[in-house]
Amino acid sequence: MCKQILDEEGELWINYSPGINTKFNLARSVTPSILKGYIPRLLIFIRWLLIHFSLFSSSIEKKDFLVFSGTVNQLTSLKPIIKSMKKMNIESINLVDSNLPKEYLEHTNHQVVKFQPKIIFIGLSLLVSRFFNLLSNLRNKDIDLINRRLNTFTEIYFWLPFFINYLSKSNSNYILTSNDHNQSNRTLILAAQALDIKTVYIQHAAVSKRFHRLQFDYSFLDGQNALDTYRDCEKNASINFKPPQDRHIFLSGIKKQMAISKDHGFRSIGLAVKEADDTNEILRVIEFLSKHQYSVYIRFHPASSSNFRQTILSYKKICQGKIFISDPNTELVNSFFEKISTIIGSNSTIHLEARLSGLKSIYYVFGYVNAFDYYGFVEKGISKYAESIDQLPNLIDDFVIANSEEIEALRSYSYTYQTEWFNKEGDLMTHHLIKIKNDEDIHTLFGYRLF
Repeated sequence: MCKQILDEEGELWINYSPGINTKFNLARSVTPSILKGYIPRLLIFIRWLLIHFSLFSSSIEKKDFLVFSGTVNQLTSLKPIIKSMKKMNIESINLVDSNLPKEYLEHTNHQVVKFQPKIIFIGLSLLVSRFFNLLSNLRNKDIDLINRRLNTFTEIYFWLPFFINYLSKSNSNYILTSNDHNQSNRTLILAAQALDIKTVYIQHAAVSKRFHRLQFDYSFLDGQNALDTYRDCEKNASINFKPPQDRHIFLSGIKKQMAISKDHGFRSIGLAVKEADDTNEILRVIEFLSKHQYSVYIRFHPASSSNFRQTILSYKKICQGKIFISDPNTELVNSFFEKISTIIGSNSTIHLEARLSGLKSIYYVFGYVNAFDYYGFVEKGISKYAESIDQLPNLIDDFVIANSEEIEALRSYSYTYQTEWFNKEGDLMTHHLIKIKNDEDIHTLFGYRLF
């Protein structure tokens, strides 16, 4: 089964983000030279394999629903539905990747992904038989896929047999995932479809026209904007891709719990930064805001490297202003929002989350971006655009709170905004899943659309 899936779909389509959206994926982060090349990438892969390896097999529960979280962002989006399912006595297997920080797993009954010797053997067999062909395909696409992403492609050979084995033993009828373009999530989706298991997608961040074609039986999308965007993605699939006969859509709002912000004054500013941003420009903005007597809270992207973080931390030590650090691996976004009145950043869904929480949002380009206003927040009036650093103080102080047009724009991104289901999205999705499981009519449910 593994070989058939790999032959039909191919590694580049399975690891969709770097394999197909290559230039955009590579531009999102900076890879230190010491981590580039065959040997460093293979060493990173071996380390990953050791982290996931276990001699002992754990028991696999037999439950209708399997929920998989591969990253902190995915788990944060899935937590509302996990909690609601527990509250409504809907049993589920909550499967998480081994790389998730322990503090995010508190109060969650979960199983951690571990590869037993059988999976390692199958994975190594696939790796040996397909490795040189993989290298050829990656080299033809972009040599940097080997130098900077090779390990993410070799992981496929172990994720695929793991999920086929796990799903076969769990007897799950539905799998829930909140990502449709990473290698772990995509192998789960393909394994489930091969085993005729229904797939459920919980959108975890804003989407774009670069995304894979919608491929699920049931999709809980944030709002109409996401649905319209996915309709523009129909060509983004391999020639062998077979979508479900019916693709049912529920517009169900952003899945993260939004804390409604209180007024914190205008002197506390959040800076959302990521490795693709120009570091010198980030430091220039920090210095500028500090000189204008603002307190600055720096929020790193979860995927930021230690080198990038250290550069910012080193500057913080010598800066005279009030500079604070918010680490997404240890501090939830709601806690971060409670400390600030305004968020400043470039292409990030944190702008939308901030506005839904009542904060102000300013779009600012730290040096360069591949796609200006990637998510359309400036175009829709959700974020104000600062063309230069000198415009920041006026935009911070003179920001107009949401009018009727912006409220409609926010609803297009998060359908539950200002409805009875706002901040109850977990209950909403669980209510709909119960109807689906019981084979009841779903066409009249809140937010239903047929793709």
